[in-house]
Order: sequence, then structure tokens, then C-alpha cells
Amino acid sequence: MKGGRLILWCCAWILFQAEGSAQTVGTTSFTDAGTGLYSGSSPHGSIQWLGYPTSPFPSSYVFTLASGFTLRFTLSVTGPITVVPTQPPTYSGAAFDKAGYTGVNGNVALYGNTYTGTGTVSDTIQVTSIVLRNSSGTVVTSGWTLVLADAESTNTSEGISGTTNGSNWVLLDTIINFSPTSAPTLTGLGTSSVTITGNSAGNEDAYILGTNDPTTLTATTTVGNGDRQGIAFGILVTTPEASTWIGGLAGAALCGLILFRRLRPGVRVA
Repeated sequence: MKGGRLILWCCAWILFQAEGSAQTVGTTSFTDAGTGLYSGSSPHGSIQWLGYPTSPFPSSYVFTLASGFTLRFTLSVTGPITVVPTQPPTYSGAAFDKAGYTGVNGNVALYGNTYTGTGTVSDTIQVTSIVLRNSSGTVVTSGWTLVLADAESTNTSEGISGTTNGSNWVLLDTIINFSPTSAPTLTGLGTSSVTITGNSAGNEDAYILGTNDPTTLTATTTVGNGDRQGIAFGILVTTPEASTWIGGLAGAALCGLILFRRLRPGVRVA
């Protein structure tokens, strides 16, 4: 019996070591305090944006968070457009790291090269095998949020979609861009699949979306001729003892949505 337990322990140790092997060390970055609802440098209440020092993909990454937690996942990109990890802001009309959530450090934006063909095309960015561990090495299955942000400007003929196996999508924040500005169409809140669709050629506002505790997330970026598109991922972790965070997140997101609608009564949110 003791021998059997020893074998099981050894197998578990080997699997744990394998999880951490051949992984690229990613970077994390907070943003300047006061530049967004979840900006600042609190380990348990501010978004930590995830950076990628290398490409091409697929690559397995490990991120050490400020809370002492460790995030691991595999990132893959398929499609006709080459995606390059890029330091924000991605360009002069982008809201992310210009009009809000400023001070990002590292190649946080997954930014596609310019499309020169006809019609529209899409890239698929998959985040799989997502595992979050606390400082004791225990897998954390609740109480955290994976964040998807528009890191460029979603204009006419451009789009972003996200599908999660975690909780339904909520709107965490909206970055109001510099004038002249408009808001892309946002659909799918409260479901597992959300879509951002561009509807003008101006400086578009940027949505920041969240899903709780996923193990898989798929994002799609769509562009037309002459377009580029970029997204960013982040993670939001509360204190490990905050077991009611999911409800708190939904409430905070709802307050943010109400405030956003008051500021921008013409926005199209479905």
C-alpha cells in the first residue's frame, strides 16, 4: 500500500513538473492609477495585463502575478494575418494605453499586420489549458477573471469576438477615446459569445470585457483591406478569501455599464 502511494505521489510530481516545462516566461503590467475602473497596482483589484516576449505561436506561457499567483496557458494563432506581440499603444487612434489604462509595459497587444487583400478575413486566437495557481501551488478554480480588451480601434469592416467556457461575458469598462469618437456595436453580453463590430472610421472607444474562471477562450479578429486589429488579455484577481467575488464583479460591471450609458446615451449595447 505504501509503495502504491509512493508511485501515485511520484506520478503527480512528474505531471506537475511537466506542466512547467518548455514554457516561455511572460510579463505582467499594471496601468497608471486613475486611468480606468480597474487600473492601478493592487494585486487584488487591478487588471494585470499579460505580455508576450516571443512569437510565432503556438507557445506555452507562464506568468507570475503580483499576488504570488501563477497563470499558465497555451496561446495559438491561426489565420492569414501574422500576429505580433506589440507594446501599446498600437497606433495614434487607439484608446487603449492612450485615452485610458495608460502606462502599460511590455508586448501586451497581439497586433495583426496590415491586410492587403480583398474582402474581409479573420484570425483565430485561442487560449487553452488555462490554469491559475495560488502562492501555495493549489489550482484556483473560482474568484478570478480573464480580461479581453480592444487594443486598437474597431472601425468599419473590423471586428472582435470572444467565446468562453467560463462565466458569461460582462462589460468591465469602456475607454472613451479622444474626439472625434464613436462606439462600436457590442452584442452578446450575458452570454458565452460576445462580438464587437465597427461602424465608423473615427477614433473608436475600446471595450474591456471579462469572463470568470475559464479554462479555454477563443478570440477572433476581423479586418478588411488596409486594416489592422489588435487585442490584449489581462487577469483580475481578488484576495483568495473573497469567495463572493463573482457576484461582486457582476455588480461592479453593472455599475460601470450604467455609468457608461449615462455618459454615452447613444451607445449600442445588446
